[in-house]
Amino acid sequence: MKIGDKREKIIHSAIYIFAEKGFHEAKISEIAENAGVADGTIYLYFKNKTDILLAIFEEEVAKIITKINQRLITADDPLEKLRIFVKLYFNMLMNNKDLALLLQTELRRGNEYIKEYYEHKFSEYLKIIFDFITEGQNKKIFREDLNPDFVASAIYGAIDEVSRLVFFSPDKKYNFNLIIDQLNDLFIKGLVKKSD
Repeated sequence: MKIGDKREKIIHSAIYIFAEKGFHEAKISEIAENAGVADGTIYLYFKNKTDILLAIFEEEVAKIITKINQRLITADDPLEKLRIFVKLYFNMLMNNKDLALLLQTELRRGNEYIKEYYEHKFSEYLKIIFDFITEGQNKKIFREDLNPDFVASAIYGAIDEVSRLVFFSPDKKYNFNLIIDQLNDLFIKGLVKKSD
C-alpha cells in the first residue's frame, strides 16, 4: 500500500466514524481499526483528531468546489448554472452522506476552531453561487433588487436543510429528481424578473 493510500484510508475512515459517533465521542483507535491500520500509523500523518477533521474540511470541501466549478464552466446561461449547481451539489450530498452529515453536524455545534478555519472554504463555496447570481443580474435575467450575498446563503441553506430532512427520515422514500426540480423551481420563481 502506498503512503498516500494509507492517509486517504484514514481520512475516509474518520469521515465515517465522525459522522456515526460525532467528533468528540470518536476515538483514534476506532478510526485506525476501521482504516485497517495501527493506532500509531495515524500519528505519522496527523497530530490529533482535530488535525484529521481540519484535513477533511480542507481537502474534501476543496474537491466539491473543484467539481462544481468544472461543471459550471460548460454553461453560459445563469439559469442553467443555477440548475446545474442545485442538481450537482444535492447529488454530491446524497452520494456522500457521511461527509455531508459530518460537515452539517460539526458546523452546527459551533466549535470555534472549526468555524474559523472553515470560514474560508465556506466563503469560496458561497462565491460560486454569488457569481452566477450577479451574472444573472448583470444580464437582466435575475431581479436586481436582490442582495446576491443573501441569495447565495439562502440557496445554500435550503439545500442543506432539505438534505438533512432526507438524511434524518430514513423511513421515507424521496424522489431526488423531484426534490431537485422543486428546489430549482422555487429559486427560479424568486430570482427571475417578471416580464413587463
